[in-house]
Amino acid sequence: MNAAENKRIARAIAEFGSAQYDTPSGALLSLMTEFLHEEKLRDFSKAVVAFRDLIPANAPFVIDKVPQKVVRFLHRQRGIAPNEFERWAIDNPEWSYNLKLAVLEPDTFQLVVANIEESIRGDRPLF
Repeated sequence: MNAAENKRIARAIAEFGSAQYDTPSGALLSLMTEFLHEEKLRDFSKAVVAFRDLIPANAPFVIDKVPQKVVRFLHRQRGIAPNEFERWAIDNPEWSYNLKLAVLEPDTFQLVVANIEESIRGDRPLF
C-alpha cells in the first residue's frame, strides 16, 4: 500500500459519523467498494484492520459487510454467476465466517478470495 491509499483510508476513517452517509461507517464502506473495483484486495483488508484498530465498537458492523462486498466483486469483476456462487455456498457454509476472519490479515485475505474464486470455478477445493 502506498501513501495515496493510506491517505484514502485515513480520510474514510476520519469521516466516521458523517451525515453524508446513511451509516456512520459509510465512508469506509464506500472506500472498501472502491478498493475492490480497483482490484486492491490487500488495501481493502488494510482499511478494515485500521478501522477495527481505531473504531473497534463499529468494527463488527463493517466486518459483517465483507462477504456481501466480496460476492459482488466476484459477480461483477470476476464473472461468477449468482447461481454458481449459490451452489458453491451451499457446499461451503463456512465461507462467510472464514472470509470475516481472513479480512483481518491482508495477505491471507487476498489468498482466500482467490481460493474462493478458484473453488467456484472448480479448479480446486476451498481449503
